[in-house]
Amino acid sequence: MNKRQWQSQGATLIEFLIGVVGVLLPVTLATLQLALLTVARQQLNLATHLATRAAALEHGSVTTLRAELARGLTPLYGDKRAMADSAAVRPIIEAQAQALAEVLRPDLTRIDILNPTAQSFADFERMNNGVREIPNGGATGAIGATANQTLLEANTLSVRVTYCARLTMPLVDRFIPALLAPWTSDARVLACYAARRVPIVARAIVPMHSTPRRAAMQL
Repeated sequence: MNKRQWQSQGATLIEFLIGVVGVLLPVTLATLQLALLTVARQQLNLATHLATRAAALEHGSVTTLRAELARGLTPLYGDKRAMADSAAVRPIIEAQAQALAEVLRPDLTRIDILNPTAQSFADFERMNNGVREIPNGGATGAIGATANQTLLEANTLSVRVTYCARLTMPLVDRFIPALLAPWTSDARVLACYAARRVPIVARAIVPMHSTPRRAAMQL
């Protein structure tokens, strides 16, 4: 094999390596990132359901929603091997603290109570021992004039959580926000992209197991 043939094969090998790095590497990183986002979405779904169930026992309390949502998101943070150790307390506490810090940041986590609404309270709210609340019992067939729902429907807690999930893969953490940003004008979503995150949404609906209270829901 002469020198020219060696040079030709060397150039071909270099082009192949460039193709591998330039195409396969970004695809691999994007696939891994999508897998991580899927895990985060599943965890958010579970955390939202558990938080809504807990709030249904506490008059729809937003404070309870935040605390239980952070508890449910804790597995997304910290060293999972260290947290799996039954004797390891510090890693779990640190992960819980980080999750709570993210839940308490309005630019990263938004909790919306979709039901009962202010109109639900306008239709069914009663004063009980100095507290304004929607009763759990009583006639359920009558439809409220403002919310156009029954008392039973007003006693259903519906929650939506929007969380800005972190992008951790290099290159992908810049590419995905740049690709998605032109398709929205929502300031919250754009802020999420600017922080190299993407918004994921979860919803949960559970029956109230305590009387809905306007103050607890901060309506």
